[in-house]
Amino acid sequence: YRIYPKGVRPGEDHSVWLVKVYFEYDKLNFNEMVGDVRLARNVRKKMIYAVVTKDNEVLYYKVDRHNP
Repeated sequence: YRIYPKGVRPGEDHSVWLVKVYFEYDKLNFNEMVGDVRLARNVRKKMIYAVVTKDNEVLYYKVDRHNP
């Protein structure tokens, strides 16, 4: 999903975040995660993972590349 700042409509400005949704017990492939972060950086977005728990709560994780 692409998420826009509050009050901004698609086409008026660019989205700020890319969001992928997973359920709590889904397995996340590391290579897929690296690709997601690379894609987000290439299009100047922030990568967010939304994880839905068994209690239907949503936890958000911002993921970015680390440069030592």
